[in-house]
Amino acid sequence: MSDGEHIEIKPDIDKIWDGSFTSGWTVPKATEAFNFRFAFNATRKTEPHVVTVNLDYKKQTAQTETTADRMYF
Repeated sequence: MSDGEHIEIKPDIDKIWDGSFTSGWTVPKATEAFNFRFAFNATRKTEPHVVTVNLDYKKQTAQTETTADRMYF
């Protein structure tokens, strides 16, 4: 590239979705506990609108009894 030469980088107009996904679980030693979590986030951007979706699920058990079982959307 020589001095004064410019390259214009245009945004990817076809990419209107963006998001992430996470999940995890733990099983602590010496206890009968279990923890599980699942999450999903997505955003859709177009010229006139922005749509956002969030989902979060959590479940916990202790000695085979459910202590938490929640979903947020």
